Amino acid sequence: MRVETGLKSWTKAAGLIALGASLGLLFDPRNGKRRRRMLRDRPIALARRGERRAERVAHLGAVKTRAFAARTRHLAERPKSYDDVTLANKVESEVFRFQEIPKGKLNVDAVNGIVTFRGQIERPEIIAEIIEKTREVEGVRQIENLMHLPGTEAPHHQPNGNS
Repeated sequence: MRVETGLKSWTKAAGLIALGASLGLLFDPRNGKRRRRMLRDRPIALARRGERRAERVAHLGAVKTRAFAARTRHLAERPKSYDDVTLANKVESEVFRFQEIPKGKLNVDAVNGIVTFRGQIERPEIIAEIIEKTREVEGVRQIENLMHLPGTEAPHHQPNGNS
């Protein structure tokens, strides 16, 4: 019979000591039953938590996929065509968001996608801003600018739609 020396014997001895201590703890008359149940229940709880986590990740993936599909579906929307009253209301709501644009001094009309502005505006920058905001509204085909500055004569409508 051969006698083991060195690291192998120490490893084996440490393993046997750890096994004996574990068995002593598991079969302890006072707390052994509780420890055995914990040893049984912890892997089950870990598996249950992993399952819930996997379900949440799968649900999140499904939600993100549906949201991406909805976003891409709306990218291909056709431009909307509004009736004249609705288009005029949309232009007014966009233009009159800013306090510097006077509501009472500006008249907005829309006919077949052509938006006409009439009124006296204090500064040319405000006129440019009104025109710029109107171009951003969906459904506006053309803008007829009949606005003028104080002290200048109001422009007149030209039949071909150019101002």
